[in-house]
Order: sequence, then structure tokens, then C-alpha cells
Amino acid sequence: PSFPDVGEILARNADLMLIENEQEYICLYSQKNGLAEWHLTKNCREATMYCVMPFGDGMAQEILHGFRMIYLILAQERGLFALHSASVLYGGRAWLFSGHSGVGKSTHADLWRDLFGTPILNGDLNLLEVGENGEVTVYGIPWCGTSGISTRENVLLGGVVFLGRGSKEEVWELPVSEGELSLVQ
Repeated sequence: PSFPDVGEILARNADLMLIENEQEYICLYSQKNGLAEWHLTKNCREATMYCVMPFGDGMAQEILHGFRMIYLILAQERGLFALHSASVLYGGRAWLFSGHSGVGKSTHADLWRDLFGTPILNGDLNLLEVGENGEVTVYGIPWCGTSGISTRENVLLGGVVFLGRGSKEEVWELPVSEGELSLVQ
């Protein structure tokens, strides 16, 4: 692959670097034993993935993660955003459990399913859109982490529960400003 070496770095960690320039988004992976990089045009109409041969055992999973990132950029360009959360259907609405990895989002959703018979909508990631009337719709997407649970249902949001670890069990309602800050984090 070839690309201009100019652009703004949007995100960088040990695994990848996401760059934006005038023509496209570029994602470069640090490990060169599978999916090496992908390019996505700014209008989100064309994506190209570059892989290093030979295909290894985890190649299908790497390509799926590449598609997931491209899909989420496309969703963001359309005004939707993803929230790392498990979700259940309760009272006809989606209730999301969000927090850091390993805090118990899926475990919490499983408890709701077991105790109250609520169906789990997604075990890892939910796509949200704020409508013109202020109501939030949660869209079903196929990415669900290790839980293997996902849905194609679109449901209005009931609320978001932010999970954390503490020395005692307690629940409280966050002020709007704290809730908004937790949501964007």
C-alpha cells in the first residue's frame, strides 16, 4: 500500500494508529502478521484492506475487527456512536451496563436475564442515535465480544448504568453533567 505520510493522528496505541488526511482515513497496525492496514475514503464509500500473506489462524478475526472499525467510523459519520456496554431488554426498552473492561457488564446482564427473564440484546457493544425529539435509539449490531450475544432489534433507550468497583454495594443517580461525562469517556 501507498499513502501520503501527512495527516492528523486521531488515535494511537500499542496496536494501531488511526490517521486522517484530506482524502481518507488510514489505520496502520503495528503487528505485520495479518491485517497490515486499511484505508477508508472520507465519504465512507470505499475501503481497502491490506493483509500480509500467508493467512494465519487468526486472520478471519483480524479482518472482522478491521470491518468493525470501518463500520463504526461510518456510523459516526452518520451521527451514531458506539458505547462499550452490555444491554438487556426490560419494560420494552434497552438498558445498557457500561464500564471498564472486566468490571462485570456481561455478568450484570446475565444476572438480569437469570433473575428477571430479560433478554440480552448485546454482550459488548451498542450503537446509539439521538433522534430529533431527543429520544435515543439503540441499534442492534453483530459485534458482541466474547459473549456471542447480539441482536438485530432496534429499541428505544431506557437508561445507562455505569458500573464500577467499590468496597460496598450501592446505587445512585448521577447528575446530568456527570452522566454525560461518563458517557463520552
